[in-house]
Amino acid sequence: MNKVTGFLWAARIGWAVLIAVILLNGWAFSWKLALIAALPLALVAYGPLRGDIRGNQWAAFAVTPYFMYGVTEEVEQLMIPDIVYSAAPTLIWLSSTVLFIAAMMHSRWAAQAIADAAE
Repeated sequence: MNKVTGFLWAARIGWAVLIAVILLNGWAFSWKLALIAALPLALVAYGPLRGDIRGNQWAAFAVTPYFMYGVTEEVEQLMIPDIVYSAAPTLIWLSSTVLFIAAMMHSRWAAQAIADAAE
């Protein structure tokens, strides 16, 4: 397995974990909000799932609000006393970080491979 396919698989895993955590965590509160929260990830699913270069760039762009939400919720859990700890914010910011890095690295190295093959 070369680095292009390795990062594509990492992007796929990050996308799947992120959408699973959002749907499973959000479903306990409101299924409508869970679907609305998962909609941007569903719109950019073509990049991580199919390995499209531009789709992966859009997926990396679309995942930044999820990272900000996860970090904010994690800090809130650490700073407010007597709050019930949840692992969902940790999984959200970790999986969004994995998706961002893997999608960007895949799009970069896949574009380089295409350019090298064209020469």
